[in-house]
Amino acid sequence: MFETIVHHTLEFRRNQPASEVEKDGPFPVEKWKTAFLGKGIYFWDDQIELAHWWGRVHWKKKYIICQ
Repeated sequence: MFETIVHHTLEFRRNQPASEVEKDGPFPVEKWKTAFLGKGIYFWDDQIELAHWWGRVHWKKKYIICQ
């Protein structure tokens, strides 16, 4: 069996508790114009550095990463 760790980069929202993110996530991209592959849920596998890059570039350094 093959297993991999994936990372999901999200905008950090102070009013959204971590327990809610864990319970309701992952979150699909539906309306965002920069969703380069269309609607869906985006994960970064194996390279957490790319998840941090996405957060810095697209969420202006206000982001969290879920594993």
